[in-house]
Parts: sequence; structure tokens; C-alpha cells
Amino acid sequence: MGFDGIKQREALEALERAIGAVIDSRYPRAIELLDKVEALDGAGLFTEVTPPLRALTGHLSSGGDRTDQRTAELILETEKALGPNPLSFKLSELGH
Repeated sequence: MGFDGIKQREALEALERAIGAVIDSRYPRAIELLDKVEALDGAGLFTEVTPPLRALTGHLSSGGDRTDQRTAELILETEKALGPNPLSFKLSELGH
């Protein structure tokens, strides 16, 4: 697909909204937004981020507790994939 700056920006915005949806317990919306991220991410900047975030969403939507060990592992995995940036900080709010 290649790099398209506009689509990459839209992918980043969708990722930010997906994280917000997970934090707000809006899991179906988070999945929709992760699908959008994957569709728009022509440069592959978020290919390492969406799988753990999708797994986190699935875990929580199936009754996982926000403070359990698996949630902590998935948050850490997603934060690692994101690298040091504001989205990592936003995601860390979930475990608190």
C-alpha cells in the first residue's frame, strides 16, 4: 500500500480513539477502531501495536478484571509496542 501521510494520521487518530474506547469499556467500538487502524496503516507503523491491544480488548470484554495479572501483561505488551509516547501513558491509566 505504501506511505500516505493522511491515512497514517487517520490511523494514529483511530488508535488513540481505540485506546480511549478500551479505557471507557466500549469494547465493540475499540474493535471497530482497531480494524480501521489496520486498514489505514499502509506504512505498517502500528502492526506491532494492534495485536496486543486487540488481545487486551478481548480479555476485558470477556470478563477479565482490569487489575488482574493478564490485563497487566497485555497492557505492558501494548505499551512496549507503542514505545515511549503519550499513548503509552494514556494506556497505563487502564490498570489503575
